[in-house]
Amino acid sequence: MKICWLIGAGAVLVAGAGAAQASYSFVTLTDPAANGYTVAQGINAAGQVVGTYFDAAGAQHGFLLSGGSYSAIDVPGAVATQANGINAAGDIAGYSTSGGTTTGFVLSGGSYASFAVPASTGTFSWGINNANTLSGSYNDAGGTSHGFAGASSIDDPAASGGTVVRGINSAGQVVGYYTDAAGVAHSFVDSGGSFTALNDPAGVLGTFASGINDAGQVVGYFLNAAGATSGFVESGGTFVTLNDPSGLPGFTQAFGINNQGQIVGSFVDTAGSIQGFEASVPEPASLGLLGFALIGLGTARRRRI
Repeated sequence: MKICWLIGAGAVLVAGAGAAQASYSFVTLTDPAANGYTVAQGINAAGQVVGTYFDAAGAQHGFLLSGGSYSAIDVPGAVATQANGINAAGDIAGYSTSGGTTTGFVLSGGSYASFAVPASTGTFSWGINNANTLSGSYNDAGGTSHGFAGASSIDDPAASGGTVVRGINSAGQVVGYYTDAAGVAHSFVDSGGSFTALNDPAGVLGTFASGINDAGQVVGYFLNAAGATSGFVESGGTFVTLNDPSGLPGFTQAFGINNQGQIVGSFVDTAGSIQGFEASVPEPASLGLLGFALIGLGTARRRRI
């Protein structure tokens, strides 16, 4: 594998023999109120990002990054809040904990609305699409996890245990995963009740699909044979591995993708802190400049020979 670093640009070009080629530019996202923990979970078409951070006192908060500014998201009365999904209108989905119980919430127009799946012991909202349909998972009285999208419960028919639903797109397609009897996670795309398996070939110890955009591109992360974690983006059956170049190897996870193909997630930096990231494919003009730079470098080297 050849890796070419663009000094000062925060970008990495990765190519492998027989593998998909992709160029992503990574930007680190750190909430200024965070104390070593920022995770970016969702991104909408306008580039607004939501996620979660822990402050110096160890309290968990959600955040919204919009126009370069961070603002805290805290469900009133909750001891912990996590923001996970954001749609084109800026409506935000997530979950919060209060009194030992976890419930989902929607933040719209500055107002919070909490909800819980009936008879559940915990509700976790992960996604919201442009039709305001929510996706997520809940635990039943026996502790088994089930997915949901809107008012429908979702269980992968191949699951021997629980099912977790994460992202949802405008067509109502959802992605998620389940764990088999051996403890290995397998991912799926559910399109109107039709389940399609989606597992990264390198994910020997598990694949966790987390987000899907309107083009059907899926992001998530996998565990390889050594237990290292890398993000992935899948499009048309092709998997591309994502690793933030600023982080330690084996600690990158991707969670959300918008219709422009921008991806958000997290990585562990060299100091051991968890940071968020936003990754995007450079514009054609930027790729052209990269090409000229590489050609110039090659020409200069040839002249030295």
